Amino acid sequence: LATQDMTTMKTIFKELERRRLPFIEIDPVPGSVCDDLAADMGVGYSEPDITFNPARWADDRRELDRRWRAVLATATERRRLVVWMRASETVADWLPDATSIERLDGVHLVPLSALIRAPIPL
Repeated sequence: LATQDMTTMKTIFKELERRRLPFIEIDPVPGSVCDDLAADMGVGYSEPDITFNPARWADDRRELDRRWRAVLATATERRRLVVWMRASETVADWLPDATSIERLDGVHLVPLSALIRAPIPL
């Protein structure tokens, strides 16, 4: 509900602006004021293109691999992709191997800050 309240989000965005931090909105709800407000206040804003949420299959490394290959294929096709990954113990153990240079097959991982910029005021 906070993302639908202008007063609450202005307070949060003022602090983000002060700290020069972006706002990542994982699952925007109808009525969210965040995207427009971020643009108005000059705060970096993004939504993930893909949420990698292995809640039901996190213990199956083959399924993690299969779905990760699909993410990498999408990243290659689009040339830019913001992926939000939900953590679990299995994912934490699996991730270093999944993100090795050999497994990334030409996809480059960059800090989120390299993809999210504050809008330029017009």
